[in-house]
Amino acid sequence: MPFPTVTNIPSFSILVILLVLHLKFYRWLPNPITADFKEVSKRRRKSFASGNYCNMYTTEMEPPGLPVVVRVLKNVKNTEIFKQEKRGLEALKKTKHRNIVQFLSANVSEREFEIFLEKIEGKTMKQHLEVSGPLPESTIRRYFRQIASALCYLHNHPFGPIIHKDIRCENFMLTYGGFVKLIDFGFALLSGSMWPEEPLSGDPGHMAPELSGNRTYTPSSDIWATGCVLYDMSMGTDPSVKSAPDDADLDAIQLNLRSFRFLRKLPVPQIQPAEKFSQELLNLHQQCMETE
Repeated sequence: MPFPTVTNIPSFSILVILLVLHLKFYRWLPNPITADFKEVSKRRRKSFASGNYCNMYTTEMEPPGLPVVVRVLKNVKNTEIFKQEKRGLEALKKTKHRNIVQFLSANVSEREFEIFLEKIEGKTMKQHLEVSGPLPESTIRRYFRQIASALCYLHNHPFGPIIHKDIRCENFMLTYGGFVKLIDFGFALLSGSMWPEEPLSGDPGHMAPELSGNRTYTPSSDIWATGCVLYDMSMGTDPSVKSAPDDADLDAIQLNLRSFRFLRKLPVPQIQPAEKFSQELLNLHQQCMETE
């Protein structure tokens, strides 16, 4: 059956009128998803994760019993963290993509900072790799296409490039249906740069080398980190540790990574053995790891 065109839809003019009316008056209609979030915030929550800055809870809306995740900032009075989280929230609110966690609502004030998100049934990429080890190339290709789709959407957003700044396996959820979803926009920003006096953020082992010399984030910063994720899927190992000499002090390496003093000196991790993978995948990895 051919896709319907304007000429073979007899009631096209009626559809246009209905669309115009919808666009004109939709903002006065109640939102079935967000209308009950004030009530959701008062219900009993089940804690399932805790990070440096936030606690994560699960709860449900009634009706329709929709499971949601609530991200709650631990210390609202910390102005720097509050400012960063609010900036990440503004970036997340502008996204709508099948491979990005869906934003539902938020309660933000001087006393609270809560973000309501879709609950994703599955596990993180890191959890999956810890069990499965390196992935077959067919699976890597399937996952990487979805990762690239999400990043292409963010970096070409109509409001300007959205830089995630924390691309790593922990921040990709694998659903039981086989979808990849990018999560945790706590460090994200709607800009290609940040003020020099602001601290660097994200995982040190997945930061582009140029960030050790300046603090300007660009889409290329995310692309470098994506190359690290591609390495993780291929090798099942953190590239910042795998690229270190065999006799290296791993604690010292992590300390150096966190101080960013020797980030440029770490060699670009190579996917090995090369003969196990297609040249296309190896070339893709090298392109991701190119520095500015």
